[in-house]
Amino acid sequence: MSVGDGSSPTLKERPSSLSSSHRESQWLSADKDGTTLDSSFSSTSIFPPIDMQQFSDRTRAMNLYRTYMGVVGCKEEMWGELKMLRTSRHRSLSAYGWEEKTSEDKVLEDQEARGRFDEIFERFESDMLTRIAFWYSLTELGYPLPRRDSLIKSELLEEERLRKAIIESYASATDEDFEVPSRVFRVFIGFKAYETEEDEVSAEEK
Repeated sequence: MSVGDGSSPTLKERPSSLSSSHRESQWLSADKDGTTLDSSFSSTSIFPPIDMQQFSDRTRAMNLYRTYMGVVGCKEEMWGELKMLRTSRHRSLSAYGWEEKTSEDKVLEDQEARGRFDEIFERFESDMLTRIAFWYSLTELGYPLPRRDSLIKSELLEEERLRKAIIESYASATDEDFEVPSRVFRVFIGFKAYETEEDEVSAEEK
């Protein structure tokens, strides 16, 4: 800005590199319709792409777990964004399966929306817990087996009782008990024939 010659102050143009970095960092922009994703953010990535196929299943499961925990940490921020979109761009939410239920009581309407949001999020958590499960022993990662504390008298008696019951059940078991169960259904079908009046008359004639 130049002010020495008495002319009106003019603003210097911001360098293109600064303006582009500012535009990329501001990934949310507000317009007349509401909040939208900036196109520069959607076209570029903050982190360089990584070929996950080069890692083992264990590494990918741990990486997925870290990403999942990041999403869980943003739960309340996601709810705040959803509330803003319900107010400004509720029509666009229908494309993502969100059906807005209008009600005269705004408090009740917000409670129903929060309940549906929690239900969807719980469904996501249930699905992700299955995907990030390790399904193998942690001893493969170098963790030793935990030491077992010495049993107290009541626990020792319970262990002996359980061992004795197992031995007795093996001794009294038959060959059929050791067979592997199969999916065989045994169905018994029975029927009863009812005699009619004509049959009774013919039986008397005989």
